This record gives sequence, C-alpha cells and structure tokens, in this order.
Amino acid sequence: MPEIDGLEFIRQATPLVPATAFVLISGHNLSAEREAMGRLVALKGFLPKPFGWRKLADEIIRVWPSHLTAPMPKADATSR
Repeated sequence: MPEIDGLEFIRQATPLVPATAFVLISGHNLSAEREAMGRLVALKGFLPKPFGWRKLADEIIRVWPSHLTAPMPKADATSR
C-alpha cells in the first residue's frame, strides 16, 4: 500500500470494525514484524505470498467467528 502498510491498516481499522478478524497477506519477509503482529489482537492469520486459493479459503474458514455460519465453498459450475 502506498501510504500505510498492512499492520498500520489493521491498527486503524480495528476501532472502526472491532469484531473483524484480519488476515494479513504479504510478499515481504515479516520476521522483524512478528512482535508487532503479536500485539494486534484483531490479526488472526498471516499468509505469505505466493499461495493458492485453497490456502486462502482454509485460512478464512479457520479465522471465521464461531458464532457465525462459516462460509462454504460453492461447487464450480464446470465440475458438474
């Protein structure tokens, strides 16, 4: 992001949408940021690039709030 990074975005967005679970996606090595990431309670997951769509779907389902119905992948129209 040009103005802010993902961690700063989560810091600013959390007070606006406090019930939201965030998953950070990055192509950068964030080993130096692990401590800062640990302090963001809304940050529930991290996916380093590259990854496939199934990895993203699994991560979304993993962090989905338990009191809500989890999203279910829809069957691909071409697989029928």
